[in-house]
Amino acid sequence: MKAITPHRSNLGLALYLLGLAIATYLTAGSVWADLEAVQFDPAIRAQALLEGMRCPILLTEADQEAITLSLPNLQDKPNERPIRVRITEGTVILVHEFTERILLEPNETKLLTYPIAASDAAWGRFVLARIYAFADYPLPAMAATCGVWVFHTGLVTGQALLIGLIAISLLSMAGGGWLWARSGRLNHEEKNFSLGMGALTLVVYAALAAGLAGNWLVGGALLIVSVLLALTLLNRFWK
Repeated sequence: MKAITPHRSNLGLALYLLGLAIATYLTAGSVWADLEAVQFDPAIRAQALLEGMRCPILLTEADQEAITLSLPNLQDKPNERPIRVRITEGTVILVHEFTERILLEPNETKLLTYPIAASDAAWGRFVLARIYAFADYPLPAMAATCGVWVFHTGLVTGQALLIGLIAISLLSMAGGGWLWARSGRLNHEEKNFSLGMGALTLVVYAALAAGLAGNWLVGGALLIVSVLLALTLLNRFWK
């Protein structure tokens, strides 16, 4: 690393990069899951996005989780909304399918629940789901998708695993940054490198937030930006 003293580039930098790598890994997995879900069962096209679909981010063999849909009736008269739910059953060819008509009173909202398990993962990696609400005048046809990232372990739940990985990432970066900062006065190159790493961290965690929120398009775009920024830093400082 050009003009950066060796003692700084050991433990502190290694810990910081470990935390950053964990955050990048979580971002890539969550974005990939939702991207696969968008391509799952695309035969019937919708005219609008179906709001209210919720999925867990991570799923393990210890989980008893479900995909949920909050379905409202905003009209002043009863409405019977036909919907179809398709969820992978170990492959993208064999699927769980639920077709039902949901009767909603005026201004009523119903929470629909569809259980999922780690064994439902296509390719052993992602549980993919699509919910389609058929057109019912004046409402257009609507659809929503989501992907759930599966870890094949029974030792911990998906939520605990997600929280644990994020905590390890943050603690590792905090510890690495502290070791880097306390190792002495920064020279000009080291200050520029620190600023670059700070910018990279902001982009990675913004991508992670978007991925966890289900916005795969923004998360994926920011992930690409973070890779380009990392390559720029590597080319600039690691020679």
